[in-house]
Amino acid sequence: MLKQIEDETILNIVMDARITEGETKELKLWLPLWMVQKLSKKRKLNEDERSEILVRILEQYSRIWNLSLSYPTSCVLGFFVTYALNLFRNLTRSSIQNSENIQFLKLWSEGIGIDPNEAQSPFVRSIQKGLHGLPQFAQLLLSLKYHLHLSPHAKTFLLWKLKSIGMDPNEFQNILLGRAELRRLEKEKMMGHILRYTRLLYYYPESEKRSWYLLKKKSWIQKWNQANNRSFFSERELVKLLGVSRKTIRTEVERAIRFLKIRNRDLLHCA
Repeated sequence: MLKQIEDETILNIVMDARITEGETKELKLWLPLWMVQKLSKKRKLNEDERSEILVRILEQYSRIWNLSLSYPTSCVLGFFVTYALNLFRNLTRSSIQNSENIQFLKLWSEGIGIDPNEAQSPFVRSIQKGLHGLPQFAQLLLSLKYHLHLSPHAKTFLLWKLKSIGMDPNEFQNILLGRAELRRLEKEKMMGHILRYTRLLYYYPESEKRSWYLLKKKSWIQKWNQANNRSFFSERELVKLLGVSRKTIRTEVERAIRFLKIRNRDLLHCA
């Protein structure tokens, strides 16, 4: 953890920068950290919120500095604190804009490759490509387990199964759409964390917290990958839906995956 930065230290750095009539490297390093430190004392921020506020301050740093020049040195520190408070209020009202962040992530990925535009992992995409060569029941199992596009034959089989257990197809469709939306929101949140630490690594290449930022980023990327490979329907749910035993489901899924691995050697490197 970084040591506490004294108000007097920051004020001296600000005054030196005003005398030289320019933004100094020392000012850009310590002022954002001090602003987050002061905000944390006024609001109970968790580590992610502190990191996000720090990123926002760095992104708006030039604007903040130019605005501060209209304030006398006697109250300029108060301006910086008020600005940080306003940033925090705005943060609680809005979510991260992923459209711009995704481009940033592609430009600077720290050697860890994930594609935020891909809804599925390479493993799941490989299964989708090989579905047509599987028996109808195996197609249906894998499609439900990994939320894949249903073939006409698999869809017919599913409708027959739904009818046999007395479930309205529209009800099942609503369940499916609800889960898809929850998964999307979950992954969107994860991407926000990945982007936040990517930006911190970019802005603070020599920070003493760099190793911690990188560790957090890798942790969220791991969670992202796990979410991409996670089952959409559990074995227990498939048992209830399809009217077969858990052993049958597990056996059929494992057999289908082995078959696909033989047909598509690329899957061996993705799984």
